[in-house]
Amino acid sequence: MSTTTKRRSTRTNAAKGRHSQGSLYHRSGIYQTSGGTLLVPAQAMRLLNKAAQLSSVAKRASSSETVWYRWQRDAGSAWPELRDWLYHERSEPPDGVEITQAMLDVRSELTLEKIVEAARQLSQAAGTQ
Repeated sequence: MSTTTKRRSTRTNAAKGRHSQGSLYHRSGIYQTSGGTLLVPAQAMRLLNKAAQLSSVAKRASSSETVWYRWQRDAGSAWPELRDWLYHERSEPPDGVEITQAMLDVRSELTLEKIVEAARQLSQAAGTQ
């Protein structure tokens, strides 16, 4: 097999999700490549990330998925502290920010237990359990 044919074959297999050394494109892990390091997150990691995103959490808390954009705008320079409070990284909300019921509802969804449960539900809905 010529070098050109081999390269073309490798690209074709990569596009189809196949690789001569197994399915690198579907296995999670950290891989060294000629271009640097490649992180392929596990499906569970992706689901946890999605379940913890403010838009997903707001939706679970019966708010608009984009409500947090307004909070960010209204909080201005206090947004980093407000975000930390929402994610339970600080116990008190920032000074000068009016805390709404929607914020409290979102914060109550941002516990480890509720995020894991939401990720499980996403997994079941996707059939990936």
